Amino acid sequence: MTDSIVDRYIRELKRHFKVTSDDDLSRKVNIGKSTLASWRRRGAIPEDFVEICYMTSV
Repeated sequence: MTDSIVDRYIRELKRHFKVTSDDDLSRKVNIGKSTLASWRRRGAIPEDFVEICYMTSV
């Protein structure tokens, strides 16, 4: 099974913040852990979140 774009993006965020779990990442970016699961289910990350990450060089 290949990774989705969302999975790759989340993996890059984890690498950037030097965390390994969804729980740790959600705390770092101040979102609920269930939000990450929702992004994966939908196969999309909200555009405003992506823009914030881009603007802050994440």
